[in-house]
Amino acid sequence: MIKSIVCLGNGPVMSFTPYMAKLAKTLTNLDIHVKFISWCRETDKTTAIDPDCVEKKILYMSNSNTKLGLISNYIYWMFLVFLYVLKSPDKFYICSRFENAFPLYLASFFKRVSYIYADRDALHLTYNWSSLINPFIKFVESKVALRAAIHLIPGSSRVYTKSSNISIVPNVPSSWAFKNALTIYKERSESLFRNSLKPIVYINGWVVPNRGLHHIENALKCSSVSDRFNFIFAGDMPESILNLISGNESCVCLGRISNDEALSYYFNSDLVITLYNPAIRINALAEPNKWWDCAYTRTKFVANYGLDTVENFSGICEFDLIDYFDEMSLVKYLLSYKENNSFLDVKVGCGTNNKFWDERINTIVRDFK
Repeated sequence: MIKSIVCLGNGPVMSFTPYMAKLAKTLTNLDIHVKFISWCRETDKTTAIDPDCVEKKILYMSNSNTKLGLISNYIYWMFLVFLYVLKSPDKFYICSRFENAFPLYLASFFKRVSYIYADRDALHLTYNWSSLINPFIKFVESKVALRAAIHLIPGSSRVYTKSSNISIVPNVPSSWAFKNALTIYKERSESLFRNSLKPIVYINGWVVPNRGLHHIENALKCSSVSDRFNFIFAGDMPESILNLISGNESCVCLGRISNDEALSYYFNSDLVITLYNPAIRINALAEPNKWWDCAYTRTKFVANYGLDTVENFSGICEFDLIDYFDEMSLVKYLLSYKENNSFLDVKVGCGTNNKFWDERINTIVRDFK
């Protein structure tokens, strides 16, 4: 097994995102030395801490928020990575997302390198590109994926090549994150809502217009919903949400918390909101970590129609679907919601026999060469 790997990603630390945090600890547990080469934006803030064996180097620090500036930043970043790879003695890389894998693909024609393409968000599916641009982007992505030693994707819905180098690892929790989250949950001594018996709705992560922001705003504006439910918010919430929950005793905003702590609140919750605009193709093919977190913690979630992959969770996790294009549909759903107490009584362990994320990645990394 290889002893050193360079990981390419974004943020001030490798553990900036849940995915890279899982990867950092998995590689550490395999006694692999990790170099993290990063593009960091000045607005990137985190409380996350990397394992001791992760050596960090910020290759590029940017501050532009304009559309033109962002495009030029991506181009410059890929150029810097290309030069770094050509000059570096390292041969083994894990690239998170296209902007990190594409320069490796180019460099591989000039020097012998091997890379895992962690294709978390297929670029040709992420935006509604024009019919002229999309085929070209997909063509380039396919070339990058085919040249990788391993093309790592989160589900069968993301397959766009017919290569034997594909490995599917769903967005499931890691074994230690699940264990830590369960411990945090069991040791949590104080109730967030003063022993209120109302069902708890959990909203976490990225809350934007294409992920149900307006549905959630409408639910918070409805006094009948607040009378029936308590809400837990985790992560950086938009100002519109913060204004609506300010002074509302039925709402608690935890702000930015660790990945393990965020997972622990699934055990406290009766329902998780996971809405995705299905008009965006990548959303229609989503297999988000929230659904798997719900499956592993035995927590019900509500999603929306138009998501091709949600039916894969039938028999794995309890869920309901609403109409995304009706921004009052979440309000209607919550007002008709019936709590399943018998389901909640068993939330004391893992709700599936599936392997944890690190157990799946271990096998892949051991075969990487």
